[in-house]
Amino acid sequence: MQAISNMKKILYVEDGIGFGGSLISLAELINGFDPSMDIDPYVLTYQRADILGDLFPHSTNLQINRWISYRTKVKLEGFLENGKIRRLIKPLVIKGYVLLDVIYQFYLSLIVYRILRKHGIELVHCNNGFQVEAVRAAAWTGIPVIMHIRGLPDKSIGKKITHHKDWVDKVIKRVIGITEHVSKYMIECGMPEGKLITIFDPLDADIYVNAKSKRQGIRDNYDLADDEIVVALFGRITRWKGTLEFLQALEISLQQCPKLKAMVVGDASDSEDPEYTAEIESLAESPILKGRVILTGFQTNVQDFYQAVDIVAHTSIEPEPLGRVVTEGMACEKAVIAMDEGGPPELVIDEYDGILVEPRNIEKLAEAFTRVYQDADLRKKLGENGLKSVRKRFDHHEIAKQVVALYQD
Repeated sequence: MQAISNMKKILYVEDGIGFGGSLISLAELINGFDPSMDIDPYVLTYQRADILGDLFPHSTNLQINRWISYRTKVKLEGFLENGKIRRLIKPLVIKGYVLLDVIYQFYLSLIVYRILRKHGIELVHCNNGFQVEAVRAAAWTGIPVIMHIRGLPDKSIGKKITHHKDWVDKVIKRVIGITEHVSKYMIECGMPEGKLITIFDPLDADIYVNAKSKRQGIRDNYDLADDEIVVALFGRITRWKGTLEFLQALEISLQQCPKLKAMVVGDASDSEDPEYTAEIESLAESPILKGRVILTGFQTNVQDFYQAVDIVAHTSIEPEPLGRVVTEGMACEKAVIAMDEGGPPELVIDEYDGILVEPRNIEKLAEAFTRVYQDADLRKKLGENGLKSVRKRFDHHEIAKQVVALYQD
């Protein structure tokens, strides 16, 4: 195994094709590195440069234009469902796709292999899961791998761990779970317990605090009066994020909260469910909610929108690996309401820096909206304590130290 000399050159591989929390968390981790850590980061993504923007100002940034992804399979399966002949040939076509995907994975591994050789990389950090193409390339070159698990992979990850046992034993040195919930899940899926360590996702609180001056401008843009209280949901419009449940709870709360408005910050760009998006748009225009709901679409300056609202809601109907919106809302000194399952209970101290609500219980969620709406002192307390918690527990410089210590272990 190749020795790591001063940990100077590290390749971070992010294979996601959507813009989301894993990419932002990686950026805040790298931006939290102190120059004294002597790390020279290289970031490999499948994103266009214009999407990345200035997320990685201190890194050597590399891009791959990925033309086969999970979206390809979803679209192919949808196409094959339409028509009798298509359904008949579906099994054969899917088998052909799987074979093509395997070949394409080897092709990607060759690209990563050339990058490792060309730049003299000494460690590969897979940013979001068991990225086969990156681990295979690292195995070819004898370079160790740190694997970051930022989500909850489906149970097929267990087959992958078993199939690639040699890589797990010899190439993958440590696996970072972003919460204990994630780490325990990976152990259940077969990852050796000794490989796992839990390190929360980092947050640069100053990015969010410094956006306070943007509050009035955003509110003016959306004609929000000073005395209106805004509860917001941040993230993609997709079923598991609970956008529908958010609006249903709002319908109930409006009976007691005449000055309450809602904002949904995000779009459906990473969703393959246009019917759900249409359902959300229709509900937002229903008699009860019409004029009370603002759908902003995708926004790059989310910190400005956090500052413009008063309450931040996390309403996922499935256990969230972490729930980055929770810590972002806390960093902006907003009252945070989150589901009491998955990652959020590890982030929120109930009634101190946020409020935890029974999952999938629309009535309880509405009660929390109403309570926080009616109690300005509670909103202030939760917000102030939230920022304290972020600076103490999730500061990007401190999280970076934990990760670098892992590199040196």
